[in-house]
Amino acid sequence: MLDIEINFFNLENLCDDWGFKENEIIDAYNMLRSTQANLAVLEGKIMYALLITYLQKEEVYICYYARRIVREKHSKLDHTRRDLVYSGLHP
Repeated sequence: MLDIEINFFNLENLCDDWGFKENEIIDAYNMLRSTQANLAVLEGKIMYALLITYLQKEEVYICYYARRIVREKHSKLDHTRRDLVYSGLHP
């Protein structure tokens, strides 16, 4: 009878150990999922920052190009006005 009680006690301990290990595995899995979610958020933030940087560079390029076109148009207008003044047709 004593052997049966010892084996039963050992079985209970094994079941408890099993449960603790199972909880540790579940906790580790939850931590892994949380880390994966945080990594996905970080990747999204990085992509957003890269996109914004790219768009700002494109915007700077577009603004530079637009300013250059406006400067050229103003230059042409100035030359035309000057030519009109010299020709006597400008009021």
